[in-house]
Amino acid sequence: MHDELHIDCRTCPVRDRMCGDCMVTHLYALAPPAPRQPALDRGERAALDMFVSLGLVDVADLASVEVEVDETGLRSVG
Repeated sequence: MHDELHIDCRTCPVRDRMCGDCMVTHLYALAPPAPRQPALDRGERAALDMFVSLGLVDVADLASVEVEVDETGLRSVG
């Protein structure tokens, strides 16, 4: 879940007089942060290690493994 902050410049008490010094103006100028890739949890790591030990997955392929989390929090490893 993401918390959101809504800023409405229409209700700003110093609108049009102080926009140049407004922190919102400076925040909009920043690039959005890169999404952080979730890390494998202990169970996922153990499963992948088992697949490698059984020869089902090559060690080199582990470098490209990614975890995806959908909007419900469901994790998938691919």
